Amino acid sequence: MLYEHVGQSLIDAVLVSRGRALDHLLSLLDMTDPAEQIYSQCFGIAEAVELHAVASQHGSAAVIPYSCFMRSQVRRQMPASSVG
Repeated sequence: MLYEHVGQSLIDAVLVSRGRALDHLLSLLDMTDPAEQIYSQCFGIAEAVELHAVASQHGSAAVIPYSCFMRSQVRRQMPASSVG
């Protein structure tokens, strides 16, 4: 839930920002153009936020098992032809 909320919030912020606010936001996101891989960049940051939250709450040893668990959940939700 945190992952989806952070990722979508970042995308929404980029899409509605203009002028100096947009320039500053793109700088923080290490982007130069809003069309430049906006989804992968924003959801990459969201994943980092989520993993930081796991490490903060359960310790750094929990990050790898959590990541493995989440990858297994994503694969179950994808159609068989998408899993590679």
